[in-house]
Amino acid sequence: MKRKNDTANAPKANYNWIFVLVLFGLIPLLKKCISDYRYNTEIRPIRDGLIESFKRNEGVVLGDTGRIYALTPTDTLRAGYHWYNGYRSRPNDSMQFQIGVRTAKGNIFFSRDTTVGQVVCILIDTKNDSSKNTNVFGIYFKEGTAEPLYNNMNLRRAVIYLGDPGYTGCFIADTFDKDSLSAQGILARQRLQVIREELVKRKIDSFFIKTY
Repeated sequence: MKRKNDTANAPKANYNWIFVLVLFGLIPLLKKCISDYRYNTEIRPIRDGLIESFKRNEGVVLGDTGRIYALTPTDTLRAGYHWYNGYRSRPNDSMQFQIGVRTAKGNIFFSRDTTVGQVVCILIDTKNDSSKNTNVFGIYFKEGTAEPLYNNMNLRRAVIYLGDPGYTGCFIADTFDKDSLSAQGILARQRLQVIREELVKRKIDSFFIKTY
């Protein structure tokens, strides 16, 4: 009987130490999961953005490229590339080109993307001497053709405004091939010729194509 009572009164095994060990093992793991999540969602995008910005800044190349065609009513217009940039390590990446146009009203700059390949209209309000007297917008054509997109509102707007004596402007088509007889050069002139025909329909026949 005494041995049976000793067994009944013996202390039960304490497994709390196992729980403590598991808890101390889970806390670092949980902290690491939270840290990795915050890194991937908050820190990594910022880091990747800084790296991308650095690559683009490093990829800036000063100089001249391609050829520029202008449909203009004046021989005093001057146009040229100022710079272009992109990833040196990614030749297929879209590159940004800045074009500068010197007009009688001052210098005008705008950027072009190689993936666009369209025509830019520079419309100048000669009645307005403020800094907002210039409007730059695209004239879009079907890819690889000289056919304007259906119901091209920007082309219609340009033609209407240029028929007003209070406005002047020009059209710029840039290529990335210095050969004016290349497919790009021919297409650029064809597109400008289509615009010139629209101007002639409005009795505006002073525009001619100039190559830079």
